[in-house]
Amino acid sequence: MVRGLQGKPDAEGRLVAGRVAATAKHFIGDGATRDGIDQGDVVLEEDQLIREHGAGYLSTLDEGVLTVMASFNSVQGRKVHGDKKLMTDLLKTQWRFDGLVVSDWNGIGQVAGCTNSDCAQAINAGIDLVMAPEDWKDVHLTLLRQVRSGVIPMSRIDDAVSRILRTKLRLGLFDHAGPRKRAQKLGTDVVGSSAHRELAREAVRKSLVMLKNDQAVLPLAANQKLLVFGDAAREISSQAGGWSVTWQGTETRNEDFPGATSIFEGLQRSVESAGGQVSFVTAEDAEAAEGDVALVVFGERPYAEGEGDLAQLGLRGDQTHLQIMRTLRARGIPVVAILLTGRPLWLNPELNAANALVVAWLPGSEGEGVADVLIGDAEGNARYPVTGRLPFPWPASSVAAEDGKFPVLYPRDFGLSFGESTGPAERLPESLVTQAQAQDFPIFDRRTISPWRMFVGDRENWQQAIVGSDQVSAANAIAITTTDRRVQGDSRRLNWTGRSDAQWYLQATRAMDLTEWHQRDAVLEMELAVHEPPTRAVELRVDCQYPCGAKADVTRLLRAAPKDEWVRLSLDLECFRSSGLALNRVDTLPLIRTAGRLSLSVAKVRLVANQGSNATIACRRQ
Repeated sequence: MVRGLQGKPDAEGRLVAGRVAATAKHFIGDGATRDGIDQGDVVLEEDQLIREHGAGYLSTLDEGVLTVMASFNSVQGRKVHGDKKLMTDLLKTQWRFDGLVVSDWNGIGQVAGCTNSDCAQAINAGIDLVMAPEDWKDVHLTLLRQVRSGVIPMSRIDDAVSRILRTKLRLGLFDHAGPRKRAQKLGTDVVGSSAHRELAREAVRKSLVMLKNDQAVLPLAANQKLLVFGDAAREISSQAGGWSVTWQGTETRNEDFPGATSIFEGLQRSVESAGGQVSFVTAEDAEAAEGDVALVVFGERPYAEGEGDLAQLGLRGDQTHLQIMRTLRARGIPVVAILLTGRPLWLNPELNAANALVVAWLPGSEGEGVADVLIGDAEGNARYPVTGRLPFPWPASSVAAEDGKFPVLYPRDFGLSFGESTGPAERLPESLVTQAQAQDFPIFDRRTISPWRMFVGDRENWQQAIVGSDQVSAANAIAITTTDRRVQGDSRRLNWTGRSDAQWYLQATRAMDLTEWHQRDAVLEMELAVHEPPTRAVELRVDCQYPCGAKADVTRLLRAAPKDEWVRLSLDLECFRSSGLALNRVDTLPLIRTAGRLSLSVAKVRLVANQGSNATIACRRQ
């Protein structure tokens, strides 16, 4: 990758025209955090960390990578952004890296005792270039004061500046006009060229992993009538995953991926050119649709970074795809399941329901590569072999054992070829961790947790779904923006303008039964910070399909909260139940409403068991 981006430098060590700097990231241990938590802690001993998670960096250094980005994670409780032993002693001194080290987005602010604009420890530890998206002016002024006072030695500044200038010299930035003035531009003959697309399509063909193929269902004869289910079959965003057009890979349309081919389009081209037929069918029509074989395309919604953290390895969201598979199997129609994912997932129910299951990973723009392998000729002979093998074990359970390891269903390097036996045919266990076993029930944590969605509303539109990071209600009575508490984009700031009555709320796509949580003495807990106290009364409501619901007055609590400091507000579910909430059909949790001015940020919303007696607002239980 470094060689492809930077090319081979000239005799003076400079990149040739048309090449760009590569960045090795995120240094170090980003893939080794405890429980896989994004920006979490790595508990490995240093020698194991370097041996197992430093190998990739050594190979990039051998290729002359120009920059390295520090990681958000910690190692043994110490944030890498402030760890001199790793960034200076190991990377720069022992490994002789002479390029620049850049921080990640507001990464210096995560070091103990630091803020996004003030962190001498990160500079002294080895950060040469600070990524400060909002506070760069304050970073500059703070650095000047710290150097003048001696907190940051001038020798450290000299080293950082030398590394930055050396990188710019290697890029030839002092030899040419600025990028906007350069005549050379990359056009479609390079970006999205036919040669590149063919290479990408070949990568899709060779990476598919077949986990099941009962009775040699695959490959499919091209002259059959195929039924295709699942919105993911027609959505390029589902094939591309996170960091595609947008940060999370969401809020996009197929038009945002010019030249891309969906899996459904690929199937159409392969089958219809051979005289077969392909039809897209909705879930509602699964009971009546007629065809020779059904393909159900499903998987994870796009995500990036912490948005993808999982409490357990089962698929999030509704299980429509599973019901479709079971319905079709019951009708005697063979089912081929196609999974879109960037990681191993517990799939026992899907493996039980499907005749064949193929992991297509994230095929990006070349959905036709999936059809190349799954669709054979008119007689059902394969056009391409299925050659992919698992790069890691596939889990047999949705949760880890007590030792932190997952039981293995398929070992690393497993993958069936056409004609191979599928192995044991016994039914796999399908039980998940039950609600009763969980200590908390997340509703919002960096993002809304399915089936919950976020809304704002005012007198012109009381139910305005939040799409994207920033939005204003119809009458400009409330505005919502994405902001950072602990990590990038993990909270939402809500500003009521006082123009009219307005509300912010989280609502489920289906009613939820919270009776069990009430029996477990649960509270509704919110992590929030008040920036401007309310000027008028504020109600916090929980609805059981409005107008059914119950509310609490939280005006006094919000006015008493310390300004700009994060606090936990918890309300006993008993308070809502005793005020008329039907616990067996809750669909809105919570709703905050006021007609005055109010500014606050929300980081987490969840139910927490066994905390009723400790709630900020508690109620006596009978």
